[in-house]
Amino acid sequence: MIDESKIDRIKKSRPFSLFDIIAISLALALCIGVLIFSCATRVEGETLIIIQAAEGITKRYSLLEDQEITLHVAEGDLIVVIKDGAAYVKFSPCRGKDCMRMPAIRHAGRSITCADQRVFIIVEGQSNFTVIS
Repeated sequence: MIDESKIDRIKKSRPFSLFDIIAISLALALCIGVLIFSCATRVEGETLIIIQAAEGITKRYSLLEDQEITLHVAEGDLIVVIKDGAAYVKFSPCRGKDCMRMPAIRHAGRSITCADQRVFIIVEGQSNFTVIS
């Protein structure tokens, strides 16, 4: 048998008690505080990409400065574009053009490789990833 008084109490009760509202407010304030602290203490340094060509030539370029870099390789010119803090290969004279299909890189440790032209492009810095073995 259904107890009608319990059903009426549930219908008349509030969805949140004062304690629930205080707990949710404190948790939300803590999350916002952690977010603000993590953004405020982040040290933004200049992010560089390293381009290493087949001849052993290594050059560094800033990701903060939009530019187009032309590398003279065996089969022609390979063009690397740095735009909006990311680098990508705009043109490669190789047959496969796999490096042109690779996504733009902007985070430390990410790379683009043009195997045919022996060009390696990597974002310099400390990676945010942790390897667990």
